[in-house]
Amino acid sequence: MRLFSITIELVVLMGMASADTIILKSGRVIQGTYIGGTARQVRVDTGNEIQTVNVNDVLRIVFSGSAPSQDVVVKQPPGPNAPMPANAPNAITSVVGTAAHTGESTQAAIEAEFVSVLERSKRRYDAAPNEFQKSTVRRERMAELGRTMTSRTAVDWIGTVARLETNGSGNGILRVHPLGYDWIVIETLPFGETVIPAGSPLYEQVALLSVGNKVIFSGVFGDNNQDYLAEMSLTEAGSMDEPEFKFKFSSVKPYSK
Repeated sequence: MRLFSITIELVVLMGMASADTIILKSGRVIQGTYIGGTARQVRVDTGNEIQTVNVNDVLRIVFSGSAPSQDVVVKQPPGPNAPMPANAPNAITSVVGTAAHTGESTQAAIEAEFVSVLERSKRRYDAAPNEFQKSTVRRERMAELGRTMTSRTAVDWIGTVARLETNGSGNGILRVHPLGYDWIVIETLPFGETVIPAGSPLYEQVALLSVGNKVIFSGVFGDNNQDYLAEMSLTEAGSMDEPEFKFKFSSVKPYSK
C-alpha cells in the first residue's frame, strides 16, 4: 500500500487547551494525549482507550501546553517531496515512508511504525493461502523491521506492564505490551543477559510498578537472522500472530502524562 505523507502547517492560537484535540473532517472531536503516528494514522490516548485515526480523516490537531496552544493542520501535500514549513512545532513533523519525527516525537513515530509493520504483516500472513507465501511474508517483515529499527534500540516507548516476576536467583523478569497492542510482547528472558539484576537501580524502578501500569521504557532488542529482532516463538505462526521479542531494558518509568 502506498504511504501517504503528511504536511503540517502551524497556526498559533491565543488561548489554552487542557488536552490535545484531534478534529476530524466529519466534525467529531477527540480529546486526549497524542502518542504517535505514522504516514497512515495517528494514535490518541483518551484515558480510557487508545484510539487510532486514519490520517485522511483528520482536519487538524491542537496540541496543549504552557504556551499558547499549537494548532496543526493536517492535509495531503501537493507532491511527494513537499517541504515542511520552517516554523512547524517540535511536537510533530511530517512522516514520509517510514517514521521520521524529530526529538521526542521521533521515538513515538518509530514505535508506531514498529507496531504498524507487525500489524500489516500479521494481516498478510493470515491471508496468505499457503506456507510458501506465509514464509515470504515473514521474510518481508524482517526487511521492514530492519528499515524501521536500524539500531534495534527503543527510547522512551510507551507500553503496559503485563508481567512482573523474579527467577530462582531473584533477578527480575519483565514483560511489556506496546500501549494498546496486547498481542505484541516485549520481554526479558528468565535467564541470561536480559534479566534485571536484583538490587540494581532498574530493579528498584520496576519494583514500584504493578501489572497494568502504563510505562515509558527504553532498551535494546536482541537480534537474529530470521526476524531481524530476536523473536522467541517456537512456530512461524506464533512469530507472526503473537510475536515475543527479546529485550534488555535500560529504563522503565511510570507514564505520567
